[in-house]
Amino acid sequence: MHDYTGAVAHHRRFAGACVSRVMHPPWHRIAPHEHDWPVLSLFRIGSYREEAEDGERVALDGPSAVVQPRRAS
Repeated sequence: MHDYTGAVAHHRRFAGACVSRVMHPPWHRIAPHEHDWPVLSLFRIGSYREEAEDGERVALDGPSAVVQPRRAS
């Protein structure tokens, strides 16, 4: 089971994949971290902003998909 900083509505595992619905409150900040596996995040509502240690910034608004490779923070 994974640890999340948001509210997890459900959690399923199948064929080696883990599917979770995680909800964060507005303006929630998540500490830098790494992923053991590649991550595909599907954002249905709201906005998403990420700031990397190297200064790179990404901002998305509305429905979107983000793919993060293994070990990406």
